Amino acid sequence: MNMVRAIPWVCSQRFRWLIIAAVTLAGIVWLLGLGSVPVIRISIATSLNVPFWYMVTTFPVLGMLVADVFVLRATYRSNILWIELTFQIALLIFVSSLRLSFAIPISGHALLFSYFILRRIVIGIAGHACRTQELVIAVVLFAIMAGVKVFVWFDYISLILGTAVAGLVKDFRWVAG
Repeated sequence: MNMVRAIPWVCSQRFRWLIIAAVTLAGIVWLLGLGSVPVIRISIATSLNVPFWYMVTTFPVLGMLVADVFVLRATYRSNILWIELTFQIALLIFVSSLRLSFAIPISGHALLFSYFILRRIVIGIAGHACRTQELVIAVVLFAIMAGVKVFVWFDYISLILGTAVAGLVKDFRWVAG
């Protein structure tokens, strides 16, 4: 892959945190407009509502992926890498939205966190000084989410399926490697 000289401010930690904060803020605004969301156990909506804090946990990780898109766009001559990641993010959002709309038994949280963790471990990101810290954040959020899903909502099926589908999304690549 042909690297070009990266645009320094796009690859800076400060810019990454700005993107993460902006995506998280946009997610909070969206959640406030969405209102309460019922807990979906496997594929059955319950009378319980998902806590707001639980819903918000996805947006910092989504922001990390969006920041990766900016880094890829600024670092490589070929547009395919950032387009590929953008498509994968859109696919994650689409499948997660299906969970909310049609109660499919795939956890959107497990899908996003697992995808991010797998991507960081297997693919990484060029010019990225925060890789380990972001990976730790995602692993901690995954552990919290898994604990709530299994021990509070008794829904290990959507956890397992969300994690498995993440591996498929991660492997959906247009370029070799």
